[in-house]
Amino acid sequence: MAVSRAYDIWSLGCVYLEFITWLMTGYSGLSEDVFFTTTTISGDEPNAEVRAAVLDWVKHLHEHELCSELIHNILDLIMGQMLCINPKLRIKAEHLGDELKKFFERAEKDQGYLLDPVPRIPTSNVSDTLVSSGSKV
Repeated sequence: MAVSRAYDIWSLGCVYLEFITWLMTGYSGLSEDVFFTTTTISGDEPNAEVRAAVLDWVKHLHEHELCSELIHNILDLIMGQMLCINPKLRIKAEHLGDELKKFFERAEKDQGYLLDPVPRIPTSNVSDTLVSSGSKV
């Protein structure tokens, strides 16, 4: 089975999310690996799903007291463009590089963007909202 670049983007999104988890919560935040489920559908075709717990965890990271605007942007990029169930909707590698470069350039010029905490205000449970709206989690 060939591994596509879209699969690589998914995997990189997992790595980035685990890195941000470590950055925001320390090693203890990595004690369980319950972020993603991989199943096999129709023969040998793999299927990955973002677990409801991941959506809730990302919400928690956005609300964390140390979360900067840069971290918000990276989390939004991960969840909105890297961990898409449909591989055709995932960001392409060259565009990912462009986005990360924009974040880096802004952080170089604006230390507040990089370091100043701006946690998001808590909202309803993300996974409950998605499930009740009929979205696949």
